[in-house]
Amino acid sequence: MTRTFAAIVALATSQPALAQLTNEQLEREAAAAFEQMAPVGMAVAVVREGEPVWLQGYGSLELGDNEPVNADTAFPIHSMTKSFTSAALALLVDEGKIAWSDPVRKHIPEFEMSDPYVTEHMTVRDLLVHNSGLALGAGDLLHWPDQASTTGEFISALKYLPLETSFREGFAYDNILYMVAGEVVARASGMTWGEFVQARLFAPLGMTSCSTSSAGTRAASTAVQHSREPGGEPAARADIRMLEEPSGSISCSVRDVAKWTQLQLSGGKLADGTQLLSPDRIREMHAPVVTLGLPNFMRRLGNAHFNNVALGWFTSDFAGTLLVEHGGTGPGGLTNMVLLPEKDAAVVVLVNDMVPATFLTYRFADLVVRGDEASDWIEYVIGADKRRAARFIEARQQQGSAPANAAAPSLPLDAYAGSYRDPWYGEIVVGRNESGLTLHFPRSKLLNGPLVQWDGDTFLARWPDRSLDADALVTFVKDADGKIASMKLRALSDSTDFSYDYQHLAPVRIGE
Repeated sequence: MTRTFAAIVALATSQPALAQLTNEQLEREAAAAFEQMAPVGMAVAVVREGEPVWLQGYGSLELGDNEPVNADTAFPIHSMTKSFTSAALALLVDEGKIAWSDPVRKHIPEFEMSDPYVTEHMTVRDLLVHNSGLALGAGDLLHWPDQASTTGEFISALKYLPLETSFREGFAYDNILYMVAGEVVARASGMTWGEFVQARLFAPLGMTSCSTSSAGTRAASTAVQHSREPGGEPAARADIRMLEEPSGSISCSVRDVAKWTQLQLSGGKLADGTQLLSPDRIREMHAPVVTLGLPNFMRRLGNAHFNNVALGWFTSDFAGTLLVEHGGTGPGGLTNMVLLPEKDAAVVVLVNDMVPATFLTYRFADLVVRGDEASDWIEYVIGADKRRAARFIEARQQQGSAPANAAAPSLPLDAYAGSYRDPWYGEIVVGRNESGLTLHFPRSKLLNGPLVQWDGDTFLARWPDRSLDADALVTFVKDADGKIASMKLRALSDSTDFSYDYQHLAPVRIGE
């Protein structure tokens, strides 16, 4: 049997027809998801070819507050920020000021990794794709969960962070190299990363609600973040502030993030037809660079077969079409945006809570592509969240007390107190008061609490904010004279967020 060339091309490029989603369907689905998962607040945008953007808010800005979320409420978007950092670099590529293949040291001469080969060969493109060889979350304690560090401190830390895998082999999500990427923007443009993003991206797009840090939030209303233990109740976190960071500090309304998705779908054009980014740059940002494993839920529910890292984005196949996305997770909120470029459609969900209502992006994307044949993503995530909560409670019960027959400390408590210094993090302080020992990471207000005796010279740092789920085991190490010389740290629980990278610290005592 033979086919014409045109027929073969049509077969190879055929896609499922775009489902006709009405506003009533969107409202019904979103309202049901909000009611079932019950986040404090949620904002949703759906972009469809030839249709006005559908926008809706649910819930409130803060637990117990009467001010409702709407399409203009600003939310911290967390790691979705990375797509803006990538686009800032792309603008500079368009202008000939940088190239993706430029060595980082061409723009930041003091840039240094722990491996000299990687130092010399790391390119601008490498900064964006999480395959540098750094371990998962390496260096994140410089800014997580509420810590304050400068760009210079992030760059200086890199030479002390060992590589866990070979350069450009494997994948381990990092934030620290996006800090470097932001500095490339600054060096090449003569503006800070925040000034550049504000002037060159937010302003042309009319993204008037958006800011590059909590201090600069300009929206009439801003959603307060809420932390919660799995299965627990939300707690407002007005103390969570985002300093200006190219890895995750932007805040925006869902209306304005929808404008961002439209720029991506239009090949870099503004609403008036002005070309802000060239089509080549858009294609480059969305093109696969690093191959990832595929989450089981995407295979089962989305009929996906591949998953890749792109430049500030992730790409996969989804129900027979291309999906480009980036989400964000912070200490008190979740976000996600999904592009369906071949359908000229996009979905954005912003949540000021740790409830995974962002799975609504996949439900809506699936409805766009498969209509009535779409999977029940909400049922899946509710079940998965319940199982996660049960595992968390079980683990908390098992880890709540010291081991049986635990040994007493080998030295008086005063012998452990003092200042310790880690090469990349800086000072960590062990204090002594009438109740016992304390541990404080001075960059953080949250990581400051008692050290509870655990077993011998190992103590448990039990942070007062229990929603962090980030308690750390601290083992004191003696020198040849039997005096405390250093510390080793690790997270108590396997469920602790990877950004609490205690295991990468090697603090050495610096004084009595």
